[in-house]
Amino acid sequence: MILFCFASLLAPPLMAAEKCPNCGVEVVTVGKVSDDETKPSKNQWVWNRSSCANLLHDEDSLICTRCWLVKDRTEPTVWMRSSELPSSFVVALSAAIRGFPAPKDSANYDQRFEGKKRLESLSFWCEDSKDLIASFRRYCEEHGLTIKVERSERYPREASVEVEQKPIAQRDCRITPIAPPDSTVVLMDR
Repeated sequence: MILFCFASLLAPPLMAAEKCPNCGVEVVTVGKVSDDETKPSKNQWVWNRSSCANLLHDEDSLICTRCWLVKDRTEPTVWMRSSELPSSFVVALSAAIRGFPAPKDSANYDQRFEGKKRLESLSFWCEDSKDLIASFRRYCEEHGLTIKVERSERYPREASVEVEQKPIAQRDCRITPIAPPDSTVVLMDR
């Protein structure tokens, strides 16, 4: 008995698997999840299909296979997701972000959880039209959003638009999901 107690003190403690701070599901590494390129990306921070390619996350990055949040490698308390589908977030985007009048099929929606704060935004390119940009600014003013418009010399007739919601306080780290999670997950054996 004494030998057993002594051995248990020397053995390394078992580490509990990390859980998603959003929905409580046990997370896995990105390398254990297969990306279905025939469907929209589950998280564009991980699987960015643009020509720019995003290399912020690798096979060892932690990801939730229920709400698709990925843990930021540089800020350990930050979890984030980016999608072109505003209705695909387990914790629904705010009505102001979800309802922003972005040109059809042009926006990327982002949701970040930083401790007890939720941050939401969207970004897109559009025609550099004075009237169109003015309508975006009015919407932002009416809904308490901030907007940043940048013009590029390379694309003189287009503008890059970024819209942000003020941080939303979260009462609990584990949020009750509002939207149903997608149940099509393929875990890879490695």
